[in-house]
Amino acid sequence: MSISPGSDPWVAHSSLRSSEPAPSCAEPPPLAMAAMESFSCLAERCEDSCCRDWIIPIDRESFERMRRGMTVTPEGRERLVRLVVVGQPSGDTDRMAVLKVNDQGACTMLGTDQRCGIQTEFGEATLPTACSIFPRTALAVAGRLEVGGDLACPEVSRLVLLTKNGPDLADSRRSLMPRAYVGRVVNPDPGDAYAYHLPAVRDRLFRLLGLPNHPPGARLVFAADFAEAVGSFYYANTPEFSGTQNRFSERRLDEEMRTALTADHQRSLADDFTGLRSTGEGTVAMIVTLLSERQRLPHSARFADLVRDVMTSIQKEVPGGPVGIVASPATMWQVYARRREAVNVRAGARSDLIFGNFARHFLLRSPHTDSATLSEHLYRLAIQLAAVRFLTVTHPDLEARLAAPPDAAADEAVLSRVAIHAIQTFSKAIGHHRQYLDTIIHSRRQSGGFSFGQLVMLARFI
Repeated sequence: MSISPGSDPWVAHSSLRSSEPAPSCAEPPPLAMAAMESFSCLAERCEDSCCRDWIIPIDRESFERMRRGMTVTPEGRERLVRLVVVGQPSGDTDRMAVLKVNDQGACTMLGTDQRCGIQTEFGEATLPTACSIFPRTALAVAGRLEVGGDLACPEVSRLVLLTKNGPDLADSRRSLMPRAYVGRVVNPDPGDAYAYHLPAVRDRLFRLLGLPNHPPGARLVFAADFAEAVGSFYYANTPEFSGTQNRFSERRLDEEMRTALTADHQRSLADDFTGLRSTGEGTVAMIVTLLSERQRLPHSARFADLVRDVMTSIQKEVPGGPVGIVASPATMWQVYARRREAVNVRAGARSDLIFGNFARHFLLRSPHTDSATLSEHLYRLAIQLAAVRFLTVTHPDLEARLAAPPDAAADEAVLSRVAIHAIQTFSKAIGHHRQYLDTIIHSRRQSGGFSFGQLVMLARFI
């Protein structure tokens, strides 16, 4: 896998845009993730400020906000000139500038108290939209605004991943967005069957990935089986719902959605999945390549430390010691598989909660219309799920906990802390930069596509 050195790895995700119109006040109240109802920024108490390690894009409206708010004084005008870099090249036509960062990757307006200087000195209304809304996300689906949260924020990660209903959507009793904003819109036009049926299909996948009494890997198999069942007629730009075919395709889709949730069907898949024996060497190699490629370009010390600590922890188990030894994919797989089993024994319920919530959050954060097929979309999820599971299970702090006598409370506490660290760091360093995952997706597409078997192999790793 190779990422162009010309790629800009510090630019925030393209979903941070304000070009879409916000729903009017006459529309129904927004849906919101349960986690976001109780979210509050930790400010100076945050372990990884959102004002570090990426460049914030500024659209024209945000630039005008800053100009109006900061140029009322000579000092403000001077600071604006030093803060904003105008005319940065970008494929995003709405982006006209970026905020400068210092040599440590922090916004130049970030104070020593870890608070935003723009907000402190000039007020929230002066903030660029990307800064104002983060870590909130806003997706419009079938006329309803869905307010979610970004796992690149440590506090959002805790609220989403560590509570049973963290990713669940429900009617919100209050406005959670600091300003009118919609990041993405999924068109409900019946002429686009792939998008039109997204709410129902996504709900089915969401339920499958949240099934109790099944580990995340088995849940992914249930979802992959459903994707395989509808793959011949439900995909981007499908003609199968046109004209006289529509009624037949609607019935097929409804029937497959019903079958996917039947207990007998799930039991049969789970039995086959449990009996499957496989090796995860290939998955380990893909994950390590993904992490290594990210390190080729500017990255945060937090990400570098995480990858280094994990690799060092694994290398301790290489025969002959860690000095000058690089663990092979086979050795990494053996270490990971052994520790994963120990985690499942000592804190399996907590592990299932965290990684199950990660999968469900992905569905709400990333609509499957981003991918050509459901199988491709689930493959994109599976890669990330495998990567964060790997970073969590092989973390040295968790290794130390597993080496100590079992203690249910301590085991769950350490697993939770390590998982949040791994997931939040990964989300900020890689989840926001689609080009890294897109390279893997393109390679898989060229070499045979996204089969049910490929997803099962990734599910076995998880």
